[in-house]
Amino acid sequence: MSGRIMQVRVEPELSDSEVDAGGSPKTLSKWKDNAYDRVYENAERFLERNEFEKVILSLRKIPEDYPYIADVYSLMGLSYAMLDRFEDALTHFKKAAGIMPEEWSYWINMVGAHLELGDIVEAMKCVDRLNEMEIPLEMQADMDEVRENVNGFFDDKLAAKPYLDFDKCLELESRLDAGIAHIKERDWERAIREFEYIISVDEKSEAAYDNIGLIHLFRGEFDEAGRCFRKALEIYPEHPIATMNLALLETLQEILPDDFAYSEYREYLEGVEEKLIGAYFRS
Repeated sequence: MSGRIMQVRVEPELSDSEVDAGGSPKTLSKWKDNAYDRVYENAERFLERNEFEKVILSLRKIPEDYPYIADVYSLMGLSYAMLDRFEDALTHFKKAAGIMPEEWSYWINMVGAHLELGDIVEAMKCVDRLNEMEIPLEMQADMDEVRENVNGFFDDKLAAKPYLDFDKCLELESRLDAGIAHIKERDWERAIREFEYIISVDEKSEAAYDNIGLIHLFRGEFDEAGRCFRKALEIYPEHPIATMNLALLETLQEILPDDFAYSEYREYLEGVEEKLIGAYFRS
């Protein structure tokens, strides 16, 4: 795991969400009196010993009965991040920030998770939110490091593609996010328009070619899919997702007859689609 995720414990308090819950007997104060400190301290000891799975196991049932303790989500997010499970980490950091949106540490860790997932646009949105907050003076160095990580992401992008400037790079990242959002909505035409725009500006965008290939695969257009996956790998031979997609395509070509009709195998291909979108583009 990189140093983009930081560990900060925030003493839990009754959130607005729990106050709004009204008559529920399962209040934070009751939970704290009964068990919170013991369970949390055990989880912290697991974290100190790098037993991240045990942290998650010890805390995972708490939100079922006490869903408004932001610190539980945060510690689970840290543990997922230590396991390089950044999608799960981000989900839990978002839940923590949703409960206590004024707590800056959750937003810092969301920046780190977004960067690990390559989502610079969302990372910058979190930085903008942090810039509106009062960060403790003793934590300013950490905030500076967050900004350096974001800038470093762009430095790497621009070094690899010197023909793009900062604003154009940011625009293409935003268009890539929009295209992925359309894929998740199964709006293939709008997704392809976003990716084709990216290619019109950056003809070496392996991500755009790979995503177009994925759409062709979902539609049973195997020749077009293969062309796009191979183009992505021509640009970036070690692209892990394009490599897996091409291998999947070749497997499907072996399983299905050469003259197969999409309508006959629609249910099968929709199953493939569901699995890949769930694996690649989880919310």
